[in-house]
Amino acid sequence: MKKANVGATIYRPEMGDRKPIAEIEAFFSSVMGKFRVKTHLELKGRGIKFYDTYNENNCNNPAKYGWNIYYVTQAAYNKLEKEYAIAQEVLLD
Repeated sequence: MKKANVGATIYRPEMGDRKPIAEIEAFFSSVMGKFRVKTHLELKGRGIKFYDTYNENNCNNPAKYGWNIYYVTQAAYNKLEKEYAIAQEVLLD
């Protein structure tokens, strides 16, 4: 059975969009060719690589301390979209 409110919601902060409430925050890194994913969840699986955990030394938002940072391939991101609510930030170039 599919959970309610799953899938990616794209928002553009430069256009005045507000970030939607979601379990996962994502941003596509064109340099890496992967999605940079931030979440309080522990993610594992093919195409998901743990990078770091937010703490007082690398994050200025105490609400995000303990959140994990991952780099995720497109295929893994597509699977995450089917299971979780994702807020995907898109910036204008």
